[in-house]
Amino acid sequence: NKYDPSRLPYFLVGFGMQILSIAPVFISTASLFSKVTDIRIQGFCHGIRRGVGSIASIIGPLWGGATVRIWNVSIGVLIAMVGFVLVLVLLSFGRLKDPHVPGEQDRSDGTPTLAVDVEAEEQTPLLK
Repeated sequence: NKYDPSRLPYFLVGFGMQILSIAPVFISTASLFSKVTDIRIQGFCHGIRRGVGSIASIIGPLWGGATVRIWNVSIGVLIAMVGFVLVLVLLSFGRLKDPHVPGEQDRSDGTPTLAVDVEAEEQTPLLK
């Protein structure tokens, strides 16, 4: 049960992948989740989402510590989870809309004209 220095690169790769995936995953899930939930239950759904995230932040290190000796499983599951989120983001990317009218500018500083009412569009669910 001694420290094996040959495992350090595997740990650093896994740690780096987690750090690089945290911001895109948290930001995209929060913004897309608010678009796919009904406005009446949005607060409740975000509470459930954060609760699951909190439980995962407790269980994740415990599971990660248990798989230190089997690094291929640990990194494989990490890559599978990040890949799954990437597939979900790519599938929902086509539903996103560009709010600007192409080629039109309504201000002298070059700011493009908005094609949609941003306030009303934020309240419209992404999925119906």
